[in-house]
Amino acid sequence: GVHSDRSTHGVHSDRSTHGVHSDRSTHGVHSDRSTHGVHSDRSTHGVHSDRSTHGVHSDRSTHGVHSDRSTHGVHSDRSTHGVHSDRSTHGVHSDRSTHGVHSDRSTHGVHSDRSTHGVHSDRSTHGVHSDRSTHGVHSDRSTHGVHSDRSTHGVHSDRSTHGVHSDRSTHGVHSDRSTHGVHS
Repeated sequence: GVHSDRSTHGVHSDRSTHGVHSDRSTHGVHSDRSTHGVHSDRSTHGVHSDRSTHGVHSDRSTHGVHSDRSTHGVHSDRSTHGVHSDRSTHGVHSDRSTHGVHSDRSTHGVHSDRSTHGVHSDRSTHGVHSDRSTHGVHSDRSTHGVHSDRSTHGVHSDRSTHGVHSDRSTHGVHSDRSTHGVHS
């Protein structure tokens, strides 16, 4: 599926597989898992625990600890300034992280991910992967698909196997390995 993820100012851990997942949280710890369904979540100022299965879920969290799990649908969630743990399966995932640690893994689909000012770890398998990191450490691995990656001002480690790989780094340490495919 398509994976796009955005997080700001904090630790963000995100995994998506075969589904639609959009997640954003603000100021706090956010743990979210979605599988095969529509999930929209927002909460404000406090601890939020939420689980939904096979349906539409609307929820938003801001400034606090948020634990959320949804199954079978579309998941929309945003996280900013805090720790974010998110896992989605089977669909489209949108996620972006800024100023913090971002860990993201997607399998079998299109993955778009951008991180700025922090540590970014990203792995995608079997699909299109677009990734950009600025001012920080960036570790990225893609297998069997199209991979576009750009990093600026920092350490960049990137590996791609069996596909098209486009990678650009400026002002920093860049380690890149590609096997069996087109590498630019």
